Amino acid sequence: MSTYEPAAGWKWPQPVGLTEINPNSNDLDFSVWGSGPTEVSDRRHVMPIITPVYPAQNATANVSLPPSFFFFFTLVTGPRRSLSLKLSDA
Repeated sequence: MSTYEPAAGWKWPQPVGLTEINPNSNDLDFSVWGSGPTEVSDRRHVMPIITPVYPAQNATANVSLPPSFFFFFTLVTGPRRSLSLKLSDA
């Protein structure tokens, strides 16, 4: 599996996370991504990548559509470019 495959096949904007989001993992009462008063605005995030620590937050909250298109384009073309570079070095 290449570096690109998991992200290229991901069903965006489904959140990516290393751990399950636990909104009550601490008594510090911080806002946690996807729960509470921010839940409605969190659903509008283009490509949520959730931090694995408390409080869970979207590391890419400020990514808008134009940069995400470039990211997705790179995911699609990246494997082909990597292969052509690898073959040119051989």
